[in-house]
Amino acid sequence: GDRYLDVHGVVSEYTGGAHPMTSVDAFVWDRLAQRRLALADLLADPQPGSPGVVALAQAARDALIAVKRARVPGYDPAGDGFIGNGPDGPFAPDPGKFGRNFALVPPAADGLGAGIELYYSPYDVGPYVEGMYAVRVPAAVAAPLLKADAARVLQ
Repeated sequence: GDRYLDVHGVVSEYTGGAHPMTSVDAFVWDRLAQRRLALADLLADPQPGSPGVVALAQAARDALIAVKRARVPGYDPAGDGFIGNGPDGPFAPDPGKFGRNFALVPPAADGLGAGIELYYSPYDVGPYVEGMYAVRVPAAVAAPLLKADAARVLQ
């Protein structure tokens, strides 16, 4: 749109191990404010533990579980130590800890539907062998939790 620009990059760095360290960096740039936005900047109520943050974190975790089930036959989230809901886990209901790499995806951008896309580097939510993950929280869940100008991107 006129205000927001999604920026997404993948960095691969060889550090002498068995494989390169790969990481993803994705964010929303605010063209009006001329700055990188955190997910909290776009949420209507960004307070850790607020109902909206809890709902968004849970929706992101559910979306990741669905992607893992599609990738790994017999996947059981109960045995996955990478996706815990603890205070330091990747889905802790604190926008300062969860949703570090994200994009606002408008409708029909890729045929999957609008929403907030969250990106996870290897080791963020699984072992290196699983690679990176991109999961989408659908607009029906995400839009009501966003400030009005950000929610319009998802419409």
